[in-house]
Amino acid sequence: MPVEMTGQETGYTNGYITDLEQDVNSAFYTTLYDQTFADYSSQGGDSGAPVYNKYYEGGGWNANALGIHVGTTGGGDKVFSPVNNIEDDFNKDIDFTGGG
Repeated sequence: MPVEMTGQETGYTNGYITDLEQDVNSAFYTTLYDQTFADYSSQGGDSGAPVYNKYYEGGGWNANALGIHVGTTGGGDKVFSPVNNIEDDFNKDIDFTGGG
């Protein structure tokens, strides 16, 4: 599946999901469970950036929020936390429509 990320340092970049449901040991001595790996480019300072995919429908461009960029593994894989994991962690549904 194609993915896109717009980070503070890298700006716009894109790539593809390369692996799903991976557990990652973080630099903060914790484990991040069920993370997604992708091959887009990123730099330090991009953490927290949105990861999404765009599609054309109904005469305009739309986007699906996929997650939040976490960082890069020692092997160079880019890691993002999927939206459903974030919603589960906070026991909240995230509204990406911009509505109130």
